[in-house]
Amino acid sequence: HLEEPGGGRTTELTLGRGANLALGFRNESLSPQNEVSVGVSLHGAGADIFANYSHYSGVRFSNLPREGVFRFYWPSVEVIPGHYQLGIRVITGMNSHDREVLDVPPPVPVIVGKSDIYGSGRDEGLNYGVIVVPGRWSLAAE
Repeated sequence: HLEEPGGGRTTELTLGRGANLALGFRNESLSPQNEVSVGVSLHGAGADIFANYSHYSGVRFSNLPREGVFRFYWPSVEVIPGHYQLGIRVITGMNSHDREVLDVPPPVPVIVGKSDIYGSGRDEGLNYGVIVVPGRWSLAAE
């Protein structure tokens, strides 16, 4: 499930705010020495937006309990508002021969809602592209 920064469950993320992804699992086959990588991926209309596996940042999990929750903190949701699917995988192998090892839920529908990410008091520019890139503009004489 998705969690807001304060911890409450939600089905809608807010553009520009952080979110926690709580990934529940049931372990019926892995022994304590087995290492796994947990992956989340976001998919939009005909496009894969991102994938993040724990082993990308050197994090592998072992000694898994029979039931538990992996948590992934997404510091700032910066995709164009809309409807997406959040995929979840738990794998061993962590290369081209990876293998799914834990039962996880099917893709989760996610809604990203609008916000004033540019700080202009409006929600302009939120229907172009795939991601939102906030920045600062300036002018200087050359």
